[in-house]
Amino acid sequence: MSLFSLGLTATEQCPHKKKKKKKKMKKEKEKEKEKEKEKEKEKDEKRKRKRKRKKKKKKKKKKKKKKKKKKKKKEKEKEKEKEKEKEKEKEKKKKKRKKKYIYTLRIKPVEPFGGKTFILFIRVAFPVAFTSVSRMSGIIALSTEDQYCVINQDEIILCTSPGFILETYSQIHWLLEIATLSYCTTPKHPRGKNITIQLSRA
Repeated sequence: MSLFSLGLTATEQCPHKKKKKKKKMKKEKEKEKEKEKEKEKEKDEKRKRKRKRKKKKKKKKKKKKKKKKKKKKKEKEKEKEKEKEKEKEKEKKKKKRKKKYIYTLRIKPVEPFGGKTFILFIRVAFPVAFTSVSRMSGIIALSTEDQYCVINQDEIILCTSPGFILETYSQIHWLLEIATLSYCTTPKHPRGKNITIQLSRA
């Protein structure tokens, strides 16, 4: 009797062919596994690339923020330096003005003290600066007009002209009267009694 008569196939008839089939199946499975691994690796690489890109973007943003902060700091420092320079220039100008005023008070017609009556206002400026006026800028505002200058036998009262703008503008400061030193030995004004400066020496 033959094998075919028993109903067996070629693979069943030959054990070598069975082994070959098993090997092929194993190889195919291994190839599929390798392909899956490669796909997973590619996915992992893509994820890593995305993470790297995100990190780079974050770093760039941080760098930009730092640069902006540095620029702002530099701008602020420059502004502060400019303000300091402006303040220094203002102080220099003030000093120059003071020097000018002091220089003008030392030369004629203020010194010597004798002279005509129409320059009385200029002569009085020096004692006024040391007694009644708090700032030298206030001397410029004193007016010799009849409305703002009152000349008595014992004293001279000077008022600021309306064109002068005070730093602290109020009714009290505007209507403030400046009394100069007394020109006689018996002063009547209470301020004149407290002053001990000799006008001739001034």
